[in-house]
Amino acid sequence: MELKLTYDTYPSTEELGLYYTWENYGLMTGNSAIGGAVLGGVQRERIQLNDKSLWSGGPSQKRSDYIGGNIIEYGNYGETLGRVRELFCQNKVDEAVEICGRLLLGSDIGYGINLSYGNMYLDFNYGSDAELKNYKRELDLQSGIITVEYDISKTHYTRTTYTSYPDNVLITKITAEGKDGLNLSVAVLPDNCVAEDYKWNRDYKSDVWSRKWKTSVKDGLISISGAVDDNQMRFASHTKIISDGKVIDGADKVSVCDAKDILIITSIGDDYKNVYPNYRTGENDEQVSKKVLKYVNDASAKGYEALTRDHIADYRALFDRVELSLDADMPQKTTIELLDAYRTDSASAKEKRYLETLFFQMGRYLVIQSSRETPKLDPQRQTLPANLQGLWVATNNTMWHADYHLNVNQQMIYLPNYVANLVNTAEPLVDYIDSLREPGRVTAHIYAGIETNSENPENGFMAHTQNTPFGWTCPGWCFNWGWGPTGLAWLIHNIWEYYEYTEDLQYLKNRIYPIMRECAVFFDQYLMRDKDGYLVASPSFSPEHGPYTNGNTYEQSILWQLYEDTVAAASVLGVDDEKIRLWKANQAELKGPVEIGDSGQIKEWYEEGELGKYKDGTPIERYDDDHFHISHLVGLFPGNFITPDTPELLKAALCSINGRSDNAQVNWARAWRSLCYSRALDGENAYKFLKMVICDEMPERWTIGKRYNGLTSCRIFQIEGSLAYTSAVCEALMQSNAGYISILPALSEKWQKGSVYGLLARGNFELGIAWSNCKPDKVTLLSKKGNTAILSYKDIALASVTDSNGNKIDFTAIQRDKISFETKIGECYTVIFGDK
Repeated sequence: MELKLTYDTYPSTEELGLYYTWENYGLMTGNSAIGGAVLGGVQRERIQLNDKSLWSGGPSQKRSDYIGGNIIEYGNYGETLGRVRELFCQNKVDEAVEICGRLLLGSDIGYGINLSYGNMYLDFNYGSDAELKNYKRELDLQSGIITVEYDISKTHYTRTTYTSYPDNVLITKITAEGKDGLNLSVAVLPDNCVAEDYKWNRDYKSDVWSRKWKTSVKDGLISISGAVDDNQMRFASHTKIISDGKVIDGADKVSVCDAKDILIITSIGDDYKNVYPNYRTGENDEQVSKKVLKYVNDASAKGYEALTRDHIADYRALFDRVELSLDADMPQKTTIELLDAYRTDSASAKEKRYLETLFFQMGRYLVIQSSRETPKLDPQRQTLPANLQGLWVATNNTMWHADYHLNVNQQMIYLPNYVANLVNTAEPLVDYIDSLREPGRVTAHIYAGIETNSENPENGFMAHTQNTPFGWTCPGWCFNWGWGPTGLAWLIHNIWEYYEYTEDLQYLKNRIYPIMRECAVFFDQYLMRDKDGYLVASPSFSPEHGPYTNGNTYEQSILWQLYEDTVAAASVLGVDDEKIRLWKANQAELKGPVEIGDSGQIKEWYEEGELGKYKDGTPIERYDDDHFHISHLVGLFPGNFITPDTPELLKAALCSINGRSDNAQVNWARAWRSLCYSRALDGENAYKFLKMVICDEMPERWTIGKRYNGLTSCRIFQIEGSLAYTSAVCEALMQSNAGYISILPALSEKWQKGSVYGLLARGNFELGIAWSNCKPDKVTLLSKKGNTAILSYKDIALASVTDSNGNKIDFTAIQRDKISFETKIGECYTVIFGDK
């Protein structure tokens, strides 16, 4: 079945506005470092260009004292934190809160923003009698190629665009078949503006995004060089136009006349390097330009066919790992028609299943486009992890700066990488967290009084909610969203899962464990005793609402998971026996982490109040039951403190999810609810929130219109809703967090029949599941590490297991609903279920 986003009309920037057009209709392409958004215009095509590491902020000639936003006189090397804790212990809560809001803060000077690089404009001249027919635009998820085609005056025009990871270039190929040729101009222009139609315009001063921009044109090559005014970051791009027609150089553009075939090759780069404290390569303007030009020249010599062949081979090696079928067919409707029908519940069942499949694979596509490992043969292409918008920004006033948010968003961005079988795309996140260690030690010293020195090397690092590519590890400039040291520990759980899914021992030893260890060492010193003698993180704040307290369920659950994971990692490696004993003791002495409240819910705070009621009239703890975050449920997802093996806690978790309103309003929150419902084995509610993600309903005061390009939003486009959707589909079909593989644990009745192949389970098992009537027919299991397989499903002990040669495999029936059997590396096993 084809997986395509298709359109028979194109958006008008003049009618809809610059930002609205990009956000709701742009088709995204990228290779983790550079990329673009294709708008699909006919008279004028606009391809938004992006360079993920092009940021303002950070070290600068005007910020010679830059230390990642930390304010020494605020933190005072842990004295302020100590005073706050002392006041909490004395029950002087108001005084503690006042100091938190005044001093446990960082600066906003030098924070910066992820900048749009610019736009490539293709201006076409079709003649005075041009009549457009048969317009079609599509994104083919199975090739990673965007196509625009149409007919004008007996000539068929085709444009294909993609961004090549192997060759680090953005490719646009234009052809004309028929009586007329191609007559057009190509220009690359800066984005030194903000979009007037963008409802969330922020009052950024122009020097945050302004830049020096120099254009030169020679021999069909448009060369850009310049620097960001705010931080002097050097950048360059080269765009080569190759054609069988006449190529004419202009002052700032290239024109092509009477052509049948045009190839445009673009690459972009800068002098950013993620190395503390300068974050620069040290290259001069000429060196940056030559570095980028080499990619363009090499690609030009290679030719379009070879470039496309290598792009498709590279892309499909990742994308083809997972195949999902929900018993759907390729509809005849366009994506706009499908989405409109889905959102009004007038789509057929087959159309709904197709769209749900499409959104699942769209999430995997966005992962591949926005997060790839540093190429081994080209280490200078060090790539940052995907940010709040992946790598795509359309204007220079992006909400939340398109930064790295550690209180749920960044964790969600990297949810599907493992289970959706894209493990190596998670490496940029590992590299990024590792890069926070040096600047994070400065923050740990200033705000927590925990110092790394020659006597205590790697003694702990600290980071908070907001991060940038420049070691910005300080608290935010407002406590009630900016203070969040445990968010980093949450992210540590994500990279521990890299090992759980792959069991790559060397990668654990060399890359992951040193990060985990230092994070645990920090919290060994950071935790304090409360009045009852328990270890708590203080001050604590449950994102992004509620009281400031000595510990809360969110932070305590994360710390329990940190110790659980770090002990497991050290045990696997056979190191740090003394630390293991300490970590186990600290874990056992943590307050909570989870307590059940008077209403049968998971408490969000350990002190209950009666400032609201659940839907059934029972009182809740306090504050907002419509809130986006469900942070007190991190022990359910992504953690493993609450599982089906802890039924009392699972029941309480369901009570808490049900108590939060369906009015989640933003798509990452909807996907989070779906994930939690799946872990709680409630398939119908899990599906309900998946459907809400696709419907993309937003409050009127927020919306800038419906999205029709497979993206999801949080007021504006943010990528984590799309990626968490993909992860939530996986969790409904298979879970492996509780020490065994659960088959179809939260399957909705809407998905009566289907199959999935290639999902990855912990222990490095690759699974396939085929089902009908909502029950499994067959499970295939490829063992990549030779581990013992433990599978769970109702009455699975009545099933049969065979190897790839059809030989019967003996298994142990742990329970009627759970079996185990030994496996061999590289062997594929099949579980056949009996009568349903």
